[in-house]
Order: sequence, then structure tokens, then C-alpha cells
Amino acid sequence: MMFKFRGAAVRLVMMRADDLGQLRVQIDGIDKGTIDLFKKNRVYEFSRLFDNLGDKKHKLLVTVLGSKKSKSKGAGIVIDALQVAEKRSQETDRPLIWNKWKNKNAAQAAGGAFRYSGKGSVSVTFEGTSVQWLTAHGPGYGQADVFINGVQQGSRLDLYAPVQQWQVPVEFSGLPRGTHTIEIRATGARNVASTGNVIVVDGFLIPADYSE
Repeated sequence: MMFKFRGAAVRLVMMRADDLGQLRVQIDGIDKGTIDLFKKNRVYEFSRLFDNLGDKKHKLLVTVLGSKKSKSKGAGIVIDALQVAEKRSQETDRPLIWNKWKNKNAAQAAGGAFRYSGKGSVSVTFEGTSVQWLTAHGPGYGQADVFINGVQQGSRLDLYAPVQQWQVPVEFSGLPRGTHTIEIRATGARNVASTGNVIVVDGFLIPADYSE
């Protein structure tokens, strides 16, 4: 399967199950590795992100290898969606408006750095119908409120987790086509199990259309 798209990053959304096999991904003729979709318990929306591609036209080739783990009941694959990033706004990009944030380097973060705050806010204006906020979950993180065009999106988000997790996407979709502004606010609140109240902004992914 060949997909043509324009953007700096792309996320391949798949399914894992006990009857699925393996596939290979190539972008612009460069091998991006083999993905094994076998999983004893079915998992929907399993994804793999390929970034730092350059904001230009690309070709993504998915090859069904016909191979599988010995425990798998089949060698087929399931691709659910392809999410293409038209623009990836890093935490240091000028279009982002910051208030009371600190910068810190981390090899596991997107671009090798992130920003954090326990009482700040950040906003970015974008064109499109959806946006992904890249954040982190961990034992020392607090809670955040998210607003799009001034309207709070669901309930307060808790970024606490017992184990550190980097580049966690939080997606907001179903927006009407046009210009929107997303704002992330650190509330200062935290889970009773958390050791801190800061939240992390590692960047934003703004998906664009793609063609098969």
C-alpha cells in the first residue's frame, strides 16, 4: 500500500491482535523498520510516529511481509488510519504564546527538550479540523485544563502516572474547518498520588489530509 502525503511527521494507526502478522514501513525509499502486530489481547489504535521528515511531499509504503510470530493465528495486517502532521510546533516555536514556563532538556522528549509549568498557560493558533498536544505522564505531574476557541474541552486532564511516559499525544478532533486556537492551562492541582503539580508541553501536531 502506497500513501502520498505532505508534512513533517506521520502517524500510522493500526490494530494488534492474536491473528495478525508483520509489516514493513518505508518512507521515500528509506526503511523505517518492521512492525509486529501480534498481541494476545486485541489493541485498537496502536500507532507508530515517524517524524523529522521535512515539510514536503513524501511517499509511505506499507508492505505486508506474510510473516508472523509462531503464536499468531494469521499473517494479515490492519491499518486503521494515517495521521499526517502538516506542522509540528515545538515548545520553542514563535507561534506559541507562553506565560510562566521553564525549559528543560530531555533526550526522550520531542526535539530533545520540553517546557513545564505548575501555573502557566500556552496557546497556539492553527488551521485544520484536529490537533494533538504532545505531553508527558509521570509520577510528579499535575492536572491541566484545555480550551479550544475559549471553550473547555471535557473534564480536567490528569497527567499523573506511576511510570514516566514521553511524547504522549492528547488529540482533539471533529473541529469545523478553519482557524482555531488551543490553550493549555496548568491548574496547580494534582492527583493525591502525585509528587508534583507541573504539566509538560512537548509540542503540537496539526494533522493534514492525505491521499492513498
